Amino acid sequence: MAAARPHNQFSLVKYAHMSFLIMDAPSDSSLPLYVTELKKCNVKNVVRVCVPTYSTETLEAADIRVHDWAFQDGAPPPPAIVSDWLNLVKLCFGKKVNGGSNEKHAEPTETIAIHCVAGLGRAPVLVAIALIEAGMSPLDAVSFIRERRRGAINNIQLDYLEKYKKKQKSGCYDRHITVFSPEGRLYQIGIYFSVFIIKEYAFKAINNSGLSSLGLRGKNGCVVITQLKIQDKLIDPSSVSHIFQITPRIGCVMTGLTPDAKAQVIKARQEAAEFRYKMGYEIPCDLLAKRIANINQVYTQQAAMRPLGVSMILIGIDDELGPQVFKCDPAGYYVGYKATSAGNKHQEMVNHLEKQYKKSEPESIEETVELAITTLSNVLSINFKPSDIEIGVVTNDDPVFRKLNEQEIEHYLNLSLKSSRIL
Repeated sequence: MAAARPHNQFSLVKYAHMSFLIMDAPSDSSLPLYVTELKKCNVKNVVRVCVPTYSTETLEAADIRVHDWAFQDGAPPPPAIVSDWLNLVKLCFGKKVNGGSNEKHAEPTETIAIHCVAGLGRAPVLVAIALIEAGMSPLDAVSFIRERRRGAINNIQLDYLEKYKKKQKSGCYDRHITVFSPEGRLYQIGIYFSVFIIKEYAFKAINNSGLSSLGLRGKNGCVVITQLKIQDKLIDPSSVSHIFQITPRIGCVMTGLTPDAKAQVIKARQEAAEFRYKMGYEIPCDLLAKRIANINQVYTQQAAMRPLGVSMILIGIDDELGPQVFKCDPAGYYVGYKATSAGNKHQEMVNHLEKQYKKSEPESIEETVELAITTLSNVLSINFKPSDIEIGVVTNDDPVFRKLNEQEIEHYLNLSLKSSRIL
């Protein structure tokens, strides 16, 4: 009996209306195992870009068509093969690869499987071309694939993809701040208004900031935490911060472009001060988040402005609702969270936090701080020193927002090392 194949032989790449399965080349003896996986993914077409290593009869019996488009190992694909590939993608997933019509694409009903010998060079390159045609930049397409298939695409192929010219142009819609592309997409903030949210421009500034931030809510308070990186030894560390107090009871952590972050903090303070002047009491955390989100949304509509490349996570204690965590993004979207993240590896952090909050919500502020430190440390695989992170807290007992000093941070770092909590 043939041994089961390792799980990483198959890499599913789904983006927008498209779905691809990158794999290595099967042999006649292992082909039945591959057919099982292909059926699970509803594969109807297999693209073979290497010399044949198996007979196609088994696949044809399973109603799976094989396309033989072999080209040189380690090299970019010839134009004729690129054309055939894009025609197949168009046939399977829509009239235009890059969504150049106004029709909305539903979830893909099938998957195209593609393989070379190891599934690391020729096959991923063709998938990257499809992603580029769908609107991704070449580097984003390569990164997107490598996240799902480590080691994919060599330097020669990467250079080819960087110079690759799309067959269908975006119409220069990405050069205009407020002009929609034909499929209803604003490139400057990176949103598909049909279904899909993608990382472009303003969001990319957040994700490429090199920092990771978290906002957590416990039963007795809230915590924000972020990395603190001092790039120049001559910089005074006390002058660098990404955590700010907006009102006495509301604080935030900013992730993204530092000048944009400071501008948004100043605007938030102005809005809070104006609210207090008019209403006679401090602005609640949810209303401040809503106001900042509304301002961000206006920035996406006026040609004289640009979306701010920054994400704001607000925390505060509401007199009626208790601990609150809100996040505002450049598109003008805001929502309350039990826990959230922004910046580098934000999705991995969300995944960790989802597992933890599924078990239980932190009871005390000590547990909340400890969970924040442990999540940041585990996901980034870094053992922090007190000078490497910033932490801000508010509690039910003391609703005034404050930043922890290095001695307090060191205390919590020691607790996190001794903790038996496993994320």
